[in-house]
Amino acid sequence: MKLNDVITADIIRLGDGGEGIAIIENKVVFVPFAPVHSTCKIAITKIAKKYANATLIEVVSSKNELLTPFCANFTKCGGCDLQYMSYNEQLTFKRNKVANLLYKFLHEKVKVLPTISSDITTKYRNKIQLQIGLVNGRVVVGFYNKSSHDIVPISRCDLYDEWATKLIEIFTSWANENKVTVYNEKSSKGLLRNLVSRYVGGKLVVTVVINGDKVKQIDKLTESLKSNFDNFSLYISINKRKNSQILGDKLIKVYDNNDLVEVDGIKLEISPYSFFQVNDNVRVKLYNEVLKAVNGKIIIDAYSGIGVLTTQLANKAENVFGIEIVKEAVENADVICNNNKIYGQITNILGDTAIILPKLVSYLKGEDDGKFESFITQNTLVEFDSNKYKNLNGDISIVLDPPRKGCDMSVLQAVVDSGANQVVYVSCDPVTLSRDLGVLIKRYQITKVQPFDLFPNTAHVETVAVLTLKKG
Repeated sequence: MKLNDVITADIIRLGDGGEGIAIIENKVVFVPFAPVHSTCKIAITKIAKKYANATLIEVVSSKNELLTPFCANFTKCGGCDLQYMSYNEQLTFKRNKVANLLYKFLHEKVKVLPTISSDITTKYRNKIQLQIGLVNGRVVVGFYNKSSHDIVPISRCDLYDEWATKLIEIFTSWANENKVTVYNEKSSKGLLRNLVSRYVGGKLVVTVVINGDKVKQIDKLTESLKSNFDNFSLYISINKRKNSQILGDKLIKVYDNNDLVEVDGIKLEISPYSFFQVNDNVRVKLYNEVLKAVNGKIIIDAYSGIGVLTTQLANKAENVFGIEIVKEAVENADVICNNNKIYGQITNILGDTAIILPKLVSYLKGEDDGKFESFITQNTLVEFDSNKYKNLNGDISIVLDPPRKGCDMSVLQAVVDSGANQVVYVSCDPVTLSRDLGVLIKRYQITKVQPFDLFPNTAHVETVAVLTLKKG
């Protein structure tokens, strides 16, 4: 096997990313978009010591029925790797993916329930994050090609409803008509970097990320959006960093009609920094699973975002703490409490979960050194009533919903030390979930693992793991 060799190979299984795997000359070869149980013609693109990479040229034959991909950009952008696969096969693949990774990290078989499906498999995403580039001198938006920074231009994407198609048309027309410059990674010059938007509860939140301080023609974009959307807000995010981070640290509000939206019966505001599950349909199912699992007098919602789940947890406990590191998200969470008249039960704490959670657990267990009340007062955006929380010493449940990188060791140790009756871990990456459960099982037993298909037609899977305190 040599570089650029064209080989006919049997795909014997799928990798965690949905890529086909072949064994050639005792070496594992990864082939994106190659179906399992198929014979494929592939071209070798990389050879390493223990593995090789290849591109798919042609599926020669397959034991499984293969669907015709619904998107013209299939294999080009970094998105829907599993379009050729029936939906039932996708659900099975995701269940097996979680089970295999748990076994790999925990060295024991853990029962994984069948994947909870999405009622819709296209037009389900409520957030779009687009790169901005130039093609033949015209401004385009799109996604990066898989494993590169080459933009695949799009005018629509089947994972989004018509709001996204309309937004793309408005934005690219505005940028081209007004000759707005585009950021160049090599020269670090040019203005437009990214277009980020979320559509939730009938409101569109648009953020234009720029390599500069202002956009002279932004008022014209506002007027175009007004002509097409009844309820929207428009922001500029300033990001002059020479890296791949999307949103910058400074946010400028250009326009907002200040209308609240209603999600799951909760009135709330949405900002560009608001974390929200991307699939509204499956989010409801997932949150119901969490609510069903937790109980106790005190619930800690770590990595709480804008507080949608935190608010629902207030129906399950006397006292709820939300911990979130993004200030704007905590502001949104406090607004939710105010608008829904539940300030008495919820305390939203601004800070790093790795720092806050160990201190909070000690405080709730009566082991505080006397400094926590001052500490928490400095890290809440509304007045903190310390008398309400004295001598709680009640049953604790902890909900963890960390970013893709998982939990810091200090967070996991705080959970272990807490003696919480239940721990519910919501994960968007079964690799970091499995790693973190390896720490938590020192004191907890896994009672339920439930995958959710938040991301149909992709290899991604969301998982809820429920843990209970071991006896003795």
